Amino acid sequence: MSEPNLHKPSSSTPMLRFAGITIPKWVVFSLLTIVLYGLMGVVAKFASNTISPLLVQVISSFGMIPLLGVLIFTGKAKKEVSGNLRYGITFSALIGLLSVLAAISQYVAFSKGGPASIVVPVISLSSLVTVLLAIYMFKEKLNRYQIAGIVFSIIAIMMFNEGGGDLQKVSEPWWKTLSSSWMLFSLLALFAAGTAQLFIKAATNHVSSDFVTIVVLITTLVLTVVFVFLQTFSWKMSANDLIACLVVGILGSAAFFTQSIAYSSGMASLVAPLCSLFPVVTVVVSAIFLGEKLTPIIILAVIISSTAGITISIEKKTIEKATVDTDSQ
Repeated sequence: MSEPNLHKPSSSTPMLRFAGITIPKWVVFSLLTIVLYGLMGVVAKFASNTISPLLVQVISSFGMIPLLGVLIFTGKAKKEVSGNLRYGITFSALIGLLSVLAAISQYVAFSKGGPASIVVPVISLSSLVTVLLAIYMFKEKLNRYQIAGIVFSIIAIMMFNEGGGDLQKVSEPWWKTLSSSWMLFSLLALFAAGTAQLFIKAATNHVSSDFVTIVVLITTLVLTVVFVFLQTFSWKMSANDLIACLVVGILGSAAFFTQSIAYSSGMASLVAPLCSLFPVVTVVVSAIFLGEKLTPIIILAVIISSTAGITISIEKKTIEKATVDTDSQ
């Protein structure tokens, strides 16, 4: 049996027009993903303050049903298989498993005292994992800008460890902070999310973004049923908690859908780092609505994290083209 095709050369970049301006399709949907995931991080923090992480996952799954219903009943997904359907289903199911693991790990990190202004930006560095895995699986080579981006990512993680404000002592050595329970779960979410991102690109090489989203949401719902049977939950919650959990599911499923479209129309090495900039939204909104303290270290770490995402996305072809254009003038 032949090995699954993870990477497929892309054709010309699809473009969209807004008010006479032409913008790459993957950029538009990546920006939508940033907003949706950024808002989801804030709502997830609010929900995890009073109820258990697994219960947040269970309730939020019901918020995914509206999008799932729309995608199934429109019937577009089954008409857009561009590769091997079996590989598309397998990769999509793996995305669902890894996404659930990342989500639960994030909720546990919140419940153990991790602030959204640190946990979410740390997890956003999952693009680092995606890039490293792409080097191994796609045999990609890093240019000096991408290497610099990886260094910036590591620095940002260390700064997030030192910048926890009221919830941790800045005077503690970074290695003690790194071993804290909420940071360990944050890092677990980082690796799970990074691996899932790699499989999004692999899956959309074989099936449409609609199909990938359907399989991922179904996988998530199946795992939710398993959790319900294996775990004993206290279903007592306020109306606000219930609404917050449902909103987490709605935002999360919508964000995954827009992200899948971005991956299907753009390069993984560009989409992953750009989508990882969503903490900018989470940090600002958390400061306004959750009253979380933004220390100078956290603000600087967010800037460095954003710089890391941008530099990781600079490809050799883009650099060469810019050099040629300059030489021709």
